[in-house]
Amino acid sequence: MSLIECRSAQPGDLPALLPLVREFYTHFSFPWDEERKRALLARFLDDSQLGRLWLVAVDGQIAGYALLPLYFSVEFDGRVALLDELFVSARYRGTGAGTRLLEEVIHALGQEKILGIRLEVDRRHPGATALYTRLGFQPDDRETWTRRLEPAGVESALNG
Repeated sequence: MSLIECRSAQPGDLPALLPLVREFYTHFSFPWDEERKRALLARFLDDSQLGRLWLVAVDGQIAGYALLPLYFSVEFDGRVALLDELFVSARYRGTGAGTRLLEEVIHALGQEKILGIRLEVDRRHPGATALYTRLGFQPDDRETWTRRLEPAGVESALNG
């Protein structure tokens, strides 16, 4: 049986984290800009007000991560997390790493009095849907809509 351990990511974890994030972006065919993502992740890891990032390791090897920005919601009566990225590298899927990571995230956020976790589900990935359902997530009859803003808005996110 594999040893699965979870922990909060620290700024020094960035070199080990970046290849996993790249794998996530490649897996979903998202655009990838290495320097931009490195800068954004560095900022996220340096500022706990932005959110939380956890790592999961299998037998001492970093196998995945969960990135959860925080926001304030009047609907939820306080702080809420968005499970923006949850990823376990293909070679570690089926080990229980994703389940353990999400269980740890749920527990830790509850200890911080975070009042909810929201997420998006890609229906083309039934394994993800099954994981979220098993851990108590439910669809809320809403759709996620997106409007991307001009690149100038994205640049300002890097600068503060």
